[in-house]
Amino acid sequence: KGKRAPSAYNLFVKANMSKYLADNKGKTNKDAMVHIGAIWKDAPENPNRGKEPAAKKAKAPKRSAKKADTDDEGNEGPQVEPNSDE
Repeated sequence: KGKRAPSAYNLFVKANMSKYLADNKGKTNKDAMVHIGAIWKDAPENPNRGKEPAAKKAKAPKRSAKKADTDDEGNEGPQVEPNSDE
């Protein structure tokens, strides 16, 4: 399977990352990505420019390890019976 071509966003970041870091000495890559992401929102290269962002789906809450041993009613899972040889 061949390598996928870079997206418009990937190309935009590549073109703007080094310029931003050169112009803003002491800034981190995280700061650069925040800035470039904000510019991307209204950039002419952005195929989704002017559209509302897609709604994010709510994540289902994860069950904690403590609750994993109980069912939905809070009852504990199956109990191990003692061996009859004991």
